[in-house]
Order: sequence, then C-alpha cells, then structure tokens
Amino acid sequence: MRINEVTSPLKKFIATVSVKGTQARTLIDAESASQARLMLEKQFGEKNVVSVSQISLNEDADISITPSQIKHERIIRFLTQKLSRYANKLRPTRQDYEAAIKRYMTKQKRANLEFDQQQKIQQMRNK
Repeated sequence: MRINEVTSPLKKFIATVSVKGTQARTLIDAESASQARLMLEKQFGEKNVVSVSQISLNEDADISITPSQIKHERIIRFLTQKLSRYANKLRPTRQDYEAAIKRYMTKQKRANLEFDQQQKIQQMRNK
C-alpha cells in the first residue's frame, strides 16, 4: 500500500450516462475526472457517457432541504388534504332531500296555524 492511497483518498464523481435511450446518474470513485470517464466509457460504452463532474462530500456538512423541495412537499400535502376533504364530504341523498322538504312543510303549516289563530283573536277583539 502506498502512502498517497492513505493520505489522499479517491475523489467522488457523479456521472450522467445514457442507458437504453434514457439518462441515468451514477457515482464513481476515481483519482481524476479523466480516469472516471475512462472507467465509465469502458463500462457503458464511449458514446454513452454524457457528463462527469466532481462532487465534494463534507462529512461535517448537514444535508438540508432546498426551498423547492419544501414547496413541493407543501403542494403535495395541500392536494392530499383537498382530496381527502372531497372524498369525505357529506353528500345528501334523495331521502335527505325528502326529509328536509317534509320538515319545511310542517314548519309552514305551524306558522300558518299560528297566523290564523292570531287573526281570529284580533277579529274577536275588534268586535
């Protein structure tokens, strides 16, 4: 084992490769971008390596959510709640409509009877 293998570990590269007409992203460890490209070209074919770029992984850095991810999470949560509300919404049946009409008619009859009684009382007082 050489000393440079211990003191300078391999760098990480992210590569975009074309696989059966679709593009995929993959990680590879290599000493340089050219070596990473050579290994990927051997693995996927020369014409299938679209791009190779180095990424830096700081173990101290925390992974934070980007604002667009938060926005998408909020949109998904909102739409899920909206769908749930719509699915759980009370929908009146024909029986509900008939019961409501029956109650309305009963209240109208009571109101008409009370009005007739008040008119009779008024007529009796006026005589």
